Amino acid sequence: MPTIGVHGVRVNRLLFADDTGLVAGNTGNMARLLEVCERWSNDVGMKFAPTKCVVLGVPIDKRDRSLRMYGVDLPSENSSLYLGLPFSRNGIDWKQLAATRTEKARKVIAMLAPLGFNSRGWAPAASARVYKAFVRPVMEYGLALYRGSPTFFQQYEAVQRLALRTLTSTPRNTSGAALMRLLQIEPMRHRAEVLNFNWSARLYTSGDA
Repeated sequence: MPTIGVHGVRVNRLLFADDTGLVAGNTGNMARLLEVCERWSNDVGMKFAPTKCVVLGVPIDKRDRSLRMYGVDLPSENSSLYLGLPFSRNGIDWKQLAATRTEKARKVIAMLAPLGFNSRGWAPAASARVYKAFVRPVMEYGLALYRGSPTFFQQYEAVQRLALRTLTSTPRNTSGAALMRLLQIEPMRHRAEVLNFNWSARLYTSGDA
């Protein structure tokens, strides 16, 4: 079975419940993996849905091998979601993830603001707990997997500052560092390090093969 190396581990698939992703270094190996999946599905009496499958980054007219299941050519896309994470042919699209998650967090902030997420509503400590429970987790999704440049977190930090200014009803020029210290909120890049450490620890102690 063809595999590729990812951080020292040989892989050719991502599996979670009924969500399956195949990974190959070239179209020939991908065609072999698709053949294996098709044979397996026939053996166990089930079918994949070719119309719900996508090939990342290789247009149909540029392929040197047919990529198909049950005689149906699989469509191509530049990106696709897998378990809520945007993927391109190079892996997780971190730039797209940041844009999507921060935009969703902005919408949550806008929804909470008239409900009491402001200086005339809930107490600051209560609003900080609401932020940690309902706003920050929206941005945190996927960050446990990220290890890279601190500049990546600028978009996240900007939305966190927006949330803290909203809950305190302070102007745009208010110091974000002062608000974080006052409300005991750590920077998003530090929060990501905690998530990464916790995820790594769970993976290390996991009994799953």
